[in-house]
Amino acid sequence: MIDPLTKFPVYRKYSNDKSYFKVESESEFIQLQVIGKKVFESRITVVQYPERLLVNDLIKAEEPHILSIGEAEFVEQLEKVQRL
Repeated sequence: MIDPLTKFPVYRKYSNDKSYFKVESESEFIQLQVIGKKVFESRITVVQYPERLLVNDLIKAEEPHILSIGEAEFVEQLEKVQRL
């Protein structure tokens, strides 16, 4: 369960620097995926249970591969997004 005092947005990344997240609420997040030299953006609305588990893990950041980051690091990657 997510702490009701959690302030959104919450910024996280995977320790391999291949995925960055901006969790906007318990039901919405943005994922930036780094593939080679390109960055792709996905806006996700949480519908399925596995997505809820992912958001919960991202917010808690208790897993060793999930790291807390600041907004600036997320924005730096966001500026590299490939626009289609």
